[in-house]
Amino acid sequence: MSERKLFFMSARWQPTFPPQRLPRQDILEMYVRAAIQLLEVRRLDCGPWYASVPGLAGPWGVGRTEKRARLDFEEVLCDWITLKERDGDCDFPILNGIGINPKRP
Repeated sequence: MSERKLFFMSARWQPTFPPQRLPRQDILEMYVRAAIQLLEVRRLDCGPWYASVPGLAGPWGVGRTEKRARLDFEEVLCDWITLKERDGDCDFPILNGIGINPKRP
């Protein structure tokens, strides 16, 4: 066998038991990415672009361009998550199978 093939065989992912939990920051980043994948952007009749995720009440973005509306949405989403968590309001919807609600004992 070639050296390269041996390296890849030895570098395979091995599951750990019990499964390790991802750090909170990683889960939040996955949630934001899931929201961005579901993002719908459209131009309003009055001119600016509007970005939102269906089923995600609260955060939305607006901008003079589609790109700016997307960036605005991402900023607003991060602030929205931070404020809701700070206020103890943990009823975040699941997006693409990713949930960020804390587990209750």
